[in-house]
Amino acid sequence: MQGKRLASALCERSKNVKAVDTTGAGDSYMGSFIYSYCLKGKGLEESMRFASACAAHTCTGLGARFSPKLEEVADELR
Repeated sequence: MQGKRLASALCERSKNVKAVDTTGAGDSYMGSFIYSYCLKGKGLEESMRFASACAAHTCTGLGARFSPKLEEVADELR
């Protein structure tokens, strides 16, 4: 969707997971997005997809210390 001043809104849904605890999901999303977009130079939508997958994976474990490994997220995105 694009506004009259060239602003756009994007939405990326994550895959359905059995959420155990959402603690740390936002931090996981932001860190993953920054990694993909800023450090790896990926596009906005691809970075959002990556970040959504990381945040979803974070919700499958208990506590904020449950973060996915890069390989786990890559497998989920295939």
